[in-house]
Amino acid sequence: MRIAVIGGGGFVGKNVMNGFDNVEAVETAEWVAYGLPKCDAVIHLAANADVRAGWNHPTKDQEYGPQLTQQILEEMRRKGVRRIIFASTGSVYHPHDHNHFPDCPVHATSLYAASKIAAEQLIAAYASAGHVDATVLRFVSVLGPHYSHGLVKDFVEKLQADPTQLPIIAPGTSNKSYVHVSDVVEAMRTVLDQSHPFTIYNVGTRETAQPRAIAKWVIDEMGLDCPVVLEGETWVGDNPTIRLDTQGLRALGWRPKFTIEQAIRDTVRYLCR
Repeated sequence: MRIAVIGGGGFVGKNVMNGFDNVEAVETAEWVAYGLPKCDAVIHLAANADVRAGWNHPTKDQEYGPQLTQQILEEMRRKGVRRIIFASTGSVYHPHDHNHFPDCPVHATSLYAASKIAAEQLIAAYASAGHVDATVLRFVSVLGPHYSHGLVKDFVEKLQADPTQLPIIAPGTSNKSYVHVSDVVEAMRTVLDQSHPFTIYNVGTRETAQPRAIAKWVIDEMGLDCPVVLEGETWVGDNPTIRLDTQGLRALGWRPKFTIEQAIRDTVRYLCR
């Protein structure tokens, strides 16, 4: 099976490129110039990576979300490519729910989440019309090799600049799941050959972690001994609780190999290499 990876040069994309055979990376500039290469399936990973700064560039999520997704779906329809795996996010769920199932109501608190919901619905429309067989994978925060942005990178950079303390956003009690990128790649491998018109699976671990615990793991992995200092306020649109129910994917035989602590420590080693 020949696979086109839209966003193959990004964090998750690089791991997908290393984890699959017969794949071709497609970046946005190449897409505009050449369109979709000859393939049997598409893995759509392209997105605005800077979720926290979404309101500084309010059209960027629209461009990388529903707008790009519409173009990809039309190109697939024109070329007769039926299979698509779409990378979505656990941020689409309502922040007040404490255990998120794929059929839970969605409620965007960020432009990033809104763009993912819109893209999902476009894919559902094409699937309902019989043009594609689609699987949506809603990820928790992803960690591991080629990790380029997010909480763990922020912590590492702060400690590299000042190893005497680690400031984190107060109160440091948000509760989220995290998953290693190798487990994400394995989730894609698990669903690649499915032929259902439209299916949603959550991808994450059963455990969660708070920033205070993550900070201590990062400090320890870097061989430091310093206090965690609470300061500031969270960013607009942050979802304080993300715990995804993954029983649908587990029923297919998928299991994460990394715990959250193992994923965080592996990421720190990658960033400090």
